[in-house]
Amino acid sequence: MKSTHRAWLTLATFSLLIIYFGYALAEREGVLWGLVISLSINSIIYLYVESKVLNSFSVDPIEGQDPWGLILSLQDIIQKARIPQPEVLVLKNPSPQVFLLSKSWLNSHIVVTTGLLERLNKKDLKAILAYCVATIKRQDSFAHLVAMAFISTILWVGQIFDKIYRWLVGIKGQGPFFHNYPFTYCLSPFAKIILKFIVKEKDYMEADKLAGSFVGSPKDLAHALWKLQSYSLTLPLNSPVYLAHGFIVNPLTPKGWTRYFQAQPSVKDRIKNLIGYYPV
Repeated sequence: MKSTHRAWLTLATFSLLIIYFGYALAEREGVLWGLVISLSINSIIYLYVESKVLNSFSVDPIEGQDPWGLILSLQDIIQKARIPQPEVLVLKNPSPQVFLLSKSWLNSHIVVTTGLLERLNKKDLKAILAYCVATIKRQDSFAHLVAMAFISTILWVGQIFDKIYRWLVGIKGQGPFFHNYPFTYCLSPFAKIILKFIVKEKDYMEADKLAGSFVGSPKDLAHALWKLQSYSLTLPLNSPVYLAHGFIVNPLTPKGWTRYFQAQPSVKDRIKNLIGYYPV
């Protein structure tokens, strides 16, 4: 099953559950309210989540001079992919990273950090752009967007109950995550279940393969992945957990409660998938 099919199946199941509970509570009138609520939620996911994420970062489009050659490289790749050109945005952050936001081929954004532009060479950058285009071409990025919406909603509910709990108990200082945020911690496994259903490791592997065909050298992407993995350990990017699966390499630590939001396969496995051996 394709990632887009899993995303739509999740949305459809969620909508049917809302309608079912509406019927159980108020029969015909409940069904009507269930339809209204489910349509509203689906509209918010499709129309609002992308802009919400972009507005949470200070990003700027590439205008005028492009010393990194990103636009030329991107134009070469999209000709092979046969999709419209995504918008490239730059985020001021020293950590070399890139993430995607896309709900369709006609509305796609690639967000690169200044750290990525400063620390990687043009061959690496082109391979990374190829991965982004491959993910958009396969429409995995839409599945990522749906997963973001569900995860952020689950964590938002947990945070509300955590605030009430901290106020009732009188917790003000810092402490172990489970002690300070028990509801968020307990709801995280449910977020992981949804994430693992919508976003599969094989999606990243197949996008890697497609990206390698776009640049003509899978080894270029393997080198770029290896570098990004190294930088993610030494210069980690502080990312919201609901966004982590949208990065080319997961920026979160695999330890602690953030382990629930590790969707990407290991870089070692991805490199082996690309070139047949590891290390590069």
